[in-house]
Amino acid sequence: MCYIVARYFAYNKGKQSILIYKVFSDTFAQTMEINIMSINSIKDSEGLREAFGRLELVYQAKEGTTEADEIEILVTLIEAYENKHFPISAADPIDGIKFRMEQQGLTQKDLEPFIGSSGRVSEVLNHERGLSLPMVKRLHEGLNIPYESLLSAV
Repeated sequence: MCYIVARYFAYNKGKQSILIYKVFSDTFAQTMEINIMSINSIKDSEGLREAFGRLELVYQAKEGTTEADEIEILVTLIEAYENKHFPISAADPIDGIKFRMEQQGLTQKDLEPFIGSSGRVSEVLNHERGLSLPMVKRLHEGLNIPYESLLSAV
C-alpha cells in the first residue's frame, strides 16, 4: 500500500496551531487534523493560569508522545516564572534555632553550651549578634540543626 501525504492547509484555533493533511493511498483518501504544540512564554498571572490549565490536560501523557514533551516544556516555563516572580529567600537561622527549641522544649539556658553566656544567647536570639562558625558547629552537632539552615546568614 502506498501513502501520499500532502499539507492541505493550516489555521490557528486560539493559541493552538492546527495543520490539516490529506492522506492518500491506493484504497482511500482521508483528511487528518494534527495539533501542533504551541508554547508561549509566561508573562503574567493569566499566562501562568493558562499554562497550569494546559498542564492539567496533558499531565497523564504517555512517555515519548508530543504531550509528554509538552509537559517538560510547560514545567520548565512555570518554574522559571515562579522563580522570577515568587522567589523563596533563605530561611533565617535564628528561626531555625527557635523552631528546634520549641520542638525539644528547650529554654535559652539550654543553648548556653552551644552559643555562650546567657547574655550572648539573648543577643543571638534577638538578632543583635550573628552566629560565629564555632557556634554553628556546636548547634549542628548538639541539636542536629542542618548546617544549611545555620549558615544561610553567615
